[in-house]
Amino acid sequence: MNTLSIIIHFNPFEDAFFCLISCGKFLKTSGNIGLPQGSVIGPLWSNLYLNEVDKMLEKAQKVSNKGKYERIRYTRFADDLIVQVSDQTHAKHWQVMVEKRLRQELDRLDVVVNEEKSKVIKFKIGASFEFLGYTFRGTANRTKPGRITVLSHPQKTKRSNLLKEVQAVLDKSLSTPVKEVVQKYINPRVRGWVNYFRWGNSGYDLNYVKWQMDMKIRRFASRQTPKSRGGNSWTKWSATEIYGTWGLYSDYRVSWCAARPVS
Repeated sequence: MNTLSIIIHFNPFEDAFFCLISCGKFLKTSGNIGLPQGSVIGPLWSNLYLNEVDKMLEKAQKVSNKGKYERIRYTRFADDLIVQVSDQTHAKHWQVMVEKRLRQELDRLDVVVNEEKSKVIKFKIGASFEFLGYTFRGTANRTKPGRITVLSHPQKTKRSNLLKEVQAVLDKSLSTPVKEVVQKYINPRVRGWVNYFRWGNSGYDLNYVKWQMDMKIRRFASRQTPKSRGGNSWTKWSATEIYGTWGLYSDYRVSWCAARPVS
Protein backbone atom coordinates (compact mmCIF):
# COMPACT_ATOMS: atom_id res chain seq x y z
CA MET A 1 0.00 0.00 0.00
CA ASN A 2 1.23 3.48 -0.79
CA THR A 3 1.33 6.13 1.89
CA LEU A 4 0.20 9.71 1.99
CA SER A 5 3.07 11.70 3.46
CA ILE A 6 2.33 14.89 5.32
CA ILE A 7 5.18 16.98 6.60
CA ILE A 8 4.38 19.58 9.22
CA HIS A 9 7.30 21.74 10.17
CA PHE A 10 7.87 25.27 11.20
CA ASN A 11 8.56 28.45 9.27
CA PRO A 12 11.98 28.30 7.53
CA PHE A 13 12.52 31.97 8.33
CA GLU A 14 12.91 30.99 11.98
CA ASP A 15 13.96 28.05 14.10
CA ALA A 16 11.35 25.47 13.40
CA PHE A 17 9.71 22.25 14.44
CA PHE A 18 9.21 19.61 11.84
CA CYS A 19 6.56 16.90 12.04
CA LEU A 20 6.27 14.08 9.56
CA ILE A 21 3.00 12.20 9.37
CA SER A 22 2.58 9.41 6.86
CA CYS A 23 -0.99 8.42 6.22
CA GLY A 24 -2.07 5.46 4.14
CA LYS A 25 -5.43 4.69 2.61
CA PHE A 26 -6.48 5.21 -0.94
CA LEU A 27 -3.53 4.31 -3.19
CA LYS A 28 -2.98 0.57 -3.50
CA THR A 29 -0.56 -1.40 -5.62
CA SER A 30 -3.00 -4.25 -6.21
CA GLY A 31 -6.54 -5.37 -5.51
CA ASN A 32 -9.91 -4.17 -6.66
CA ILE A 33 -9.89 -0.82 -4.84
CA GLY A 34 -7.56 2.12 -5.37
CA LEU A 35 -4.98 3.11 -7.97
CA PRO A 36 -1.85 1.27 -9.09
CA GLN A 37 1.40 2.70 -7.75
CA GLY A 38 2.83 5.17 -10.25
CA SER A 39 -0.49 5.68 -12.03
CA VAL A 40 -0.38 8.81 -14.19
CA ILE A 41 -3.85 9.78 -12.96
CA GLY A 42 -2.81 9.38 -9.33
CA PRO A 43 -1.82 13.06 -8.81
CA LEU A 44 -5.17 14.20 -10.22
CA TRP A 45 -7.13 11.97 -7.87
CA SER A 46 -4.89 13.08 -5.00
CA ASN A 47 -5.82 16.70 -5.74
CA LEU A 48 -9.50 15.87 -5.81
CA TYR A 49 -9.38 13.71 -2.72
CA LEU A 50 -7.34 16.20 -0.67
CA ASN A 51 -9.20 19.31 -1.77
CA GLU A 52 -10.78 19.80 1.65
CA VAL A 53 -7.38 19.50 3.31
CA ASP A 54 -6.14 22.29 1.02
CA LYS A 55 -9.09 24.47 1.96
CA MET A 56 -8.50 23.93 5.66
CA LEU A 57 -4.79 24.79 5.43
CA GLU A 58 -5.40 27.79 3.18
CA LYS A 59 -7.81 29.14 5.78
CA ALA A 60 -5.27 28.48 8.55
CA GLN A 61 -2.63 30.39 6.58
CA LYS A 62 -4.92 33.36 6.18
CA VAL A 63 -6.24 33.65 9.72
CA SER A 64 -2.85 33.07 11.38
CA ASN A 65 -0.94 35.79 9.51
CA LYS A 66 0.05 38.88 11.46
CA GLY A 67 0.56 41.72 9.03
CA LYS A 68 3.40 40.80 6.67
CA TYR A 69 4.58 38.00 8.96
CA GLU A 70 3.53 34.45 8.14
CA ARG A 71 2.86 32.00 10.92
CA ILE A 72 1.72 29.11 8.74
CA ARG A 73 2.62 28.14 5.19
CA TYR A 74 1.98 24.90 3.36
CA THR A 75 3.01 23.29 0.08
CA ARG A 76 1.50 20.17 -1.44
CA PHE A 77 2.47 18.15 -4.49
CA ALA A 78 0.09 15.24 -5.18
CA ASP A 79 0.15 13.21 -1.97
CA ASP A 80 3.15 14.94 -0.38
CA LEU A 81 2.36 17.88 1.86
CA ILE A 82 4.58 20.16 3.89
CA VAL A 83 3.24 22.63 6.45
CA GLN A 84 5.46 25.21 8.11
CA VAL A 85 4.52 26.90 11.36
CA SER A 86 6.43 29.66 13.11
CA ASP A 87 8.27 28.76 16.32
CA GLN A 88 8.15 32.26 17.77
CA THR A 89 6.73 32.32 21.28
CA HIS A 90 3.56 34.13 20.25
CA ALA A 91 2.92 31.79 17.33
CA LYS A 92 4.12 28.27 18.06
CA HIS A 93 0.80 27.24 19.64
CA TRP A 94 -0.36 26.98 16.02
CA GLN A 95 1.64 23.75 15.70
CA VAL A 96 -0.69 21.92 18.06
CA MET A 97 -3.77 23.45 16.48
CA VAL A 98 -2.71 22.69 12.89
CA GLU A 99 -1.73 19.11 13.66
CA LYS A 100 -5.02 18.53 15.49
CA ARG A 101 -7.11 19.96 12.65
CA LEU A 102 -5.09 18.09 10.06
CA ARG A 103 -5.64 14.79 11.84
CA GLN A 104 -9.34 15.56 12.15
CA GLU A 105 -9.61 16.27 8.43
CA LEU A 106 -7.69 13.12 7.51
CA ASP A 107 -9.83 11.08 9.86
CA ARG A 108 -12.93 12.49 8.22
CA LEU A 109 -11.51 11.32 4.88
CA ASP A 110 -10.83 7.91 6.43
CA VAL A 111 -7.05 8.29 5.98
CA VAL A 112 -5.11 6.39 8.67
CA VAL A 113 -2.00 8.02 10.12
CA ASN A 114 1.14 5.88 10.12
CA GLU A 115 2.45 6.71 13.58
CA GLU A 116 5.73 4.83 13.03
CA LYS A 117 6.74 7.41 10.44
CA SER A 118 5.58 10.39 12.50
CA LYS A 119 8.13 12.53 14.28
CA VAL A 120 8.79 16.06 15.45
CA ILE A 121 12.06 17.82 14.60
CA LYS A 122 13.17 21.24 15.70
CA PHE A 123 14.61 22.60 12.49
CA LYS A 124 17.98 24.13 13.33
CA ILE A 125 21.63 23.87 12.31
CA GLY A 126 22.34 20.22 11.60
CA ALA A 127 18.69 19.22 11.30
CA SER A 128 17.38 17.79 8.02
CA PHE A 129 14.27 16.39 6.41
CA GLU A 130 13.36 14.81 3.08
CA PHE A 131 10.66 16.00 0.72
CA LEU A 132 9.94 15.07 -2.92
CA GLY A 133 13.26 13.30 -3.36
CA TYR A 134 15.35 16.13 -1.93
CA THR A 135 17.14 16.39 1.40
CA PHE A 136 16.82 19.80 3.06
CA ARG A 137 19.42 20.62 5.70
CA GLY A 138 19.93 23.56 8.03
CA THR A 139 23.47 25.00 8.08
CA ALA A 140 25.05 28.04 9.68
CA ASN A 141 24.80 31.20 7.60
CA ARG A 142 28.34 32.30 6.74
CA THR A 143 27.65 36.03 6.63
CA LYS A 144 24.96 36.40 9.31
CA PRO A 145 25.90 34.73 12.61
CA GLY A 146 22.98 33.16 14.42
CA ARG A 147 20.95 32.60 11.28
CA ILE A 148 20.32 29.36 9.41
CA THR A 149 20.64 28.72 5.70
CA VAL A 150 18.60 25.89 4.17
CA LEU A 151 20.47 23.81 1.59
CA SER A 152 18.86 21.23 -0.71
CA HIS A 153 20.28 18.34 -2.68
CA PRO A 154 19.09 14.96 -4.01
CA GLN A 155 18.59 12.14 -1.55
CA LYS A 156 21.47 9.69 -1.73
CA THR A 157 19.07 6.83 -2.41
CA LYS A 158 17.76 8.63 -5.52
CA ARG A 159 21.28 8.95 -6.88
CA SER A 160 22.11 5.33 -6.09
CA ASN A 161 18.89 4.08 -7.68
CA LEU A 162 19.68 5.91 -10.93
CA LEU A 163 23.15 4.39 -11.13
CA LYS A 164 21.83 0.90 -10.42
CA GLU A 165 19.14 1.31 -13.06
CA VAL A 166 21.64 2.47 -15.68
CA GLN A 167 24.01 -0.40 -14.86
CA ALA A 168 21.19 -2.92 -15.18
CA VAL A 169 20.38 -1.56 -18.65
CA LEU A 170 24.01 -1.79 -19.74
CA ASP A 171 24.36 -5.34 -18.45
CA LYS A 172 21.43 -6.41 -20.62
CA SER A 173 22.55 -4.57 -23.76
CA LEU A 174 25.98 -5.96 -24.60
CA SER A 175 24.81 -7.02 -28.06
CA THR A 176 23.42 -3.56 -28.90
CA PRO A 177 25.64 -0.84 -30.46
CA VAL A 178 26.95 1.67 -27.94
CA LYS A 179 25.40 4.66 -29.71
CA GLU A 180 21.95 3.06 -29.73
CA VAL A 181 22.16 2.09 -26.04
CA VAL A 182 23.30 5.57 -25.06
CA GLN A 183 20.73 7.53 -27.06
CA LYS A 184 17.76 5.21 -26.70
CA TYR A 185 18.07 3.88 -23.15
CA ILE A 186 20.62 5.83 -21.11
CA ASN A 187 20.13 9.47 -22.11
CA PRO A 188 16.35 9.61 -21.42
CA ARG A 189 16.86 8.25 -17.90
CA VAL A 190 19.78 10.51 -17.06
CA ARG A 191 18.23 13.61 -18.65
CA GLY A 192 15.00 13.16 -16.67
CA TRP A 193 16.86 12.65 -13.41
CA VAL A 194 19.15 15.64 -13.93
CA ASN A 195 16.32 17.97 -14.97
CA TYR A 196 14.44 17.12 -11.79
CA PHE A 197 17.42 17.35 -9.43
CA ARG A 198 19.42 20.21 -11.00
CA TRP A 199 17.83 22.75 -8.61
CA GLY A 200 19.18 24.04 -5.33
CA ASN A 201 22.63 23.01 -4.14
CA SER A 202 23.04 19.89 -6.28
CA GLY A 203 26.39 20.61 -7.93
CA TYR A 204 28.30 17.82 -6.18
CA ASP A 205 25.60 15.23 -6.92
CA LEU A 206 25.34 16.23 -10.59
CA ASN A 207 29.11 16.08 -11.06
CA TYR A 208 29.20 12.68 -9.37
CA VAL A 209 26.49 11.34 -11.69
CA LYS A 210 28.31 12.76 -14.72
CA TRP A 211 31.55 11.07 -13.69
CA GLN A 212 29.75 7.77 -13.08
CA MET A 213 27.99 7.91 -16.46
CA ASP A 214 31.29 8.60 -18.21
CA MET A 215 32.96 5.66 -16.45
CA LYS A 216 30.08 3.26 -17.08
CA ILE A 217 29.90 4.01 -20.79
CA ARG A 218 33.67 3.69 -21.16
CA ARG A 219 33.62 0.27 -19.51
CA PHE A 220 30.54 -0.80 -21.46
CA ALA A 221 32.24 0.08 -24.75
CA SER A 222 35.35 -1.86 -23.75
CA ARG A 223 33.28 -4.90 -22.82
CA GLN A 224 31.65 -4.78 -26.26
CA THR A 225 34.86 -4.17 -28.18
CA PRO A 226 37.88 -5.09 -26.09
CA LYS A 227 41.38 -4.04 -27.04
CA SER A 228 42.14 -7.55 -28.32
CA ARG A 229 39.47 -7.07 -31.00
CA GLY A 230 40.45 -3.58 -32.10
CA GLY A 231 38.78 -1.59 -29.35
CA ASN A 232 40.25 0.34 -26.42
CA SER A 233 40.81 -0.15 -22.75
CA TRP A 234 38.17 1.76 -20.81
CA THR A 235 40.57 4.63 -20.06
CA LYS A 236 41.40 5.26 -23.73
CA TRP A 237 38.02 6.23 -25.17
CA SER A 238 38.08 9.93 -26.06
CA ALA A 239 35.55 12.58 -25.07
CA THR A 240 34.89 13.05 -28.79
CA GLU A 241 33.74 9.45 -29.07
CA ILE A 242 31.72 9.48 -25.84
CA TYR A 243 29.94 12.82 -26.20
CA GLY A 244 30.25 13.36 -29.95
CA THR A 245 29.98 10.03 -31.76
CA TRP A 246 27.83 8.25 -29.18
CA GLY A 247 26.08 11.40 -27.95
CA LEU A 248 26.13 10.73 -24.19
CA TYR A 249 24.08 13.34 -22.31
CA SER A 250 26.36 16.08 -20.97
CA ASP A 251 24.29 18.99 -19.57
CA TYR A 252 24.82 18.79 -15.82
CA ARG A 253 24.59 22.49 -15.08
CA VAL A 254 22.89 23.49 -11.83
CA SER A 255 19.79 25.67 -12.05
CA TRP A 256 20.91 27.55 -8.99
CA CYS A 257 18.51 28.85 -6.36
CA ALA A 258 19.86 31.12 -3.67
CA ALA A 259 19.89 29.36 -0.32
CA ARG A 260 17.29 31.04 1.82
CA PRO A 261 18.42 32.33 5.22
CA VAL A 262 16.53 31.39 8.35
CA SER A 263 16.29 33.70 11.33
